[in-house]
Amino acid sequence: MDKRQQQILAYAFGVSFLVVMLAIAIFIPKPTPSQFVTFRVVLSLAAAGVAAMIPGFLHVQVSTFVRASGALAVFAIVYFYNPPQLVATPTEPFKTEFKFKNAHFVSNVESSPLTWNYGFSSVERDSKIIGRNAIVKKVKVTLDVVCKSAGINMDVWAFFGPNDFGLPAGQVSHGGSPLFALNNSNGEGYPTPPTQLKVGIGGDHCPKEIWASYDFDTGTRAGSPHFASLKESFNPPMKLSDGLFAQLMIWTGSPDCDLEILGAVVEVEGELIPS
Repeated sequence: MDKRQQQILAYAFGVSFLVVMLAIAIFIPKPTPSQFVTFRVVLSLAAAGVAAMIPGFLHVQVSTFVRASGALAVFAIVYFYNPPQLVATPTEPFKTEFKFKNAHFVSNVESSPLTWNYGFSSVERDSKIIGRNAIVKKVKVTLDVVCKSAGINMDVWAFFGPNDFGLPAGQVSHGGSPLFALNNSNGEGYPTPPTQLKVGIGGDHCPKEIWASYDFDTGTRAGSPHFASLKESFNPPMKLSDGLFAQLMIWTGSPDCDLEILGAVVEVEGELIPS
């Protein structure tokens, strides 16, 4: 195989792997550290293969001990430097805790006639969380309860956003099945909460403290007595100019579940780009 054929083969290899790397960037936007190292090596080799067909001369000195020319110089540039990181806007992590002033209501279903008793917590705000492209990463909801039934089967919906959601706070008694889908307008002219977490918590026993946690990135979930189901979750980037707002809705569709909620706390972790 002569030098020309070697160059053509290296170029074909490089183009093929560059196409593969573009596809990986689309389908795996957040690689693990080990994946990132592997992708970086393959991308460096692919770039060097393409550079082998580009006329001209390039010499690079990365450090006192690393020097390269030609295609190897392109490999060194791609491997040792990370141009996207140089121009990326740094993000800052945030962690906060919402303690709801009003989260005291009864959640049950009265079977005759069939009516629902449920409630919305007060709306709380952390005015210190200000930034653009803020996104919630992890949520943990903890409820203090008094159980009037042996087991539980309940829904906890957590809402987060840049403003008040216009939802009622406090006890709803003898109502119908909650109609708050909250994926579109809630009918009151207020914006839909952009970030939502709707979970089902269940079990054959009812502890004094009920909790559920969820990681939006990994899907990791846990709870007590059990994280029974994930109903829906939304966590788009938000622009927070007046802080982060939070509110809970707690209800049950099971006549066998009867409990009194005494209080609630929500822990939130995320990241944002400062304004």
